[in-house]
Amino acid sequence: VVDILLNNTDEGEHPFHLHGHSFWIISTSDNPQAEQLYRGAYIQRDVVSVPGSGWAKIRFLANNPGAWLFHCHIEWHMDAGLILAFIVGPNELVAQGYTTTSTQKRLCQSS
Repeated sequence: VVDILLNNTDEGEHPFHLHGHSFWIISTSDNPQAEQLYRGAYIQRDVVSVPGSGWAKIRFLANNPGAWLFHCHIEWHMDAGLILAFIVGPNELVAQGYTTTSTQKRLCQSS
């Protein structure tokens, strides 16, 4: 189980999308009491809109091995750095023959 708190430090809204998994929206700055009110019945999605100058808390079960993108759906925001990859089940990936190139390894070391 992975919990993520997305803090939006600017005034614009950011729609974040996770590939390979759906997640539960636990609460947001627009509805902070949702974590208590809807315990066990959270909304499940693959996109959450993080309010301007706000936050969103999401939770997903990391049970689908792969390298999965998580990014803002506004394309130029990805160019500005609002993108990452979750590596889920690295041991399973290696067992399936997945390898990384030297370029990929350097990229991971530089971040």
